[in-house]
Amino acid sequence: MNITRRVEVFVWHESPLVRAGLAATLAERSDLQVTVAPWSDGPARGPGCDVIVADYATAMHCLEVLSTRSTSGGGAAPRVMVVTARDGEWDIRNATTRGAQGYLLLGCSADRIIDAVSSLARGARFYDDAVSARIADSLVHASLTKREHDVLQQMSQGAGNKEIARTLDIQLGTVKAHVKAILGKLQARSRTQAVVVAEHRGLLRMMYE
Repeated sequence: MNITRRVEVFVWHESPLVRAGLAATLAERSDLQVTVAPWSDGPARGPGCDVIVADYATAMHCLEVLSTRSTSGGGAAPRVMVVTARDGEWDIRNATTRGAQGYLLLGCSADRIIDAVSSLARGARFYDDAVSARIADSLVHASLTKREHDVLQQMSQGAGNKEIARTLDIQLGTVKAHVKAILGKLQARSRTQAVVVAEHRGLLRMMYE
């Protein structure tokens, strides 16, 4: 008798409402074994499952832990899907670069959630349409360096070149060079426009590096 093993899914989401909704949606599928991890210990537990469905922060933590395990010779790692409202270019690029195989935005349909988990379980990737568009759009933009991000953050707070130089402990000429590079990469004509473009692309929300 051929019995197909059910896909083990762990739901670790910071929002109780989203957590319950995800679990209820996925539990309707007979081929999925769903476990809801308590938020307090979700990121700390050893994820012995096939797919992790998590909010952004938890997903980043899990990916960091899984990366450490893979280098130390652990078994097959679970695949990670992010479910979040964070749709900025940097957020998405950061998550996919770190190893997230799925990325859905809050408000997507139940069918999309199920399709995403099923795709990840098969070894494929799954991105929300809006996320795919962001990824494609980001490919045509030059990436900012870490120091350029630092300068941009200071610019967004209204700091002038001299203040930025003092805060970051760099030369004034270096700041001017970074500002020029930022304007060029963001295709902006002024500092104000650069900040607006950066905010629109989600480049100012660098919580995880």
